[in-house]
Amino acid sequence: ISTVTLDANEVSASEEALKAYWEKNKANYLTKKSYTLELLNIPASQTKFDDKTLEEFYAQERHNYTHPDGKLMSFEEAKTKVATDLRLKNDKKSALESFLAFKKGELNASETKVIFDDDTVFPLDKIQVAAKDEVLKPLIVKDNYVVIKVKEIKFPEPMTYELAKKD
Repeated sequence: ISTVTLDANEVSASEEALKAYWEKNKANYLTKKSYTLELLNIPASQTKFDDKTLEEFYAQERHNYTHPDGKLMSFEEAKTKVATDLRLKNDKKSALESFLAFKKGELNASETKVIFDDDTVFPLDKIQVAAKDEVLKPLIVKDNYVVIKVKEIKFPEPMTYELAKKD
């Protein structure tokens, strides 16, 4: 067995050689699958909850508030998360009403966004199985409800030489 080391400075490739290699191996250099989404962001309600209401909700949902090691959080440790969860629970009805209006075309999207298969913000498990022009029921994204319409799905295709050159 012998070890061979290759220094990046020792390798040189001409533009013609790179282009010829790319021509032969185009299928290995594909764009990412992308989704064009129309989003209806539903504003959070401004309801303020007193501690008694929060404590009652915490008592019912205590099992949802744990530390990474599995131990239950105290009410004080979980208070902000409890307030967010209670607000989301109360906002669900208005989110569903907005969803129906958006689906019927009575409400317009608040923004259009293109995301890729490696996105971590949006729930890709739901988006990947949705059909073109399908409106998804309200989903929680960054502690707010969002109604998503899958406007376009772009499947991977070979990159142009300019895009693939760096790879």
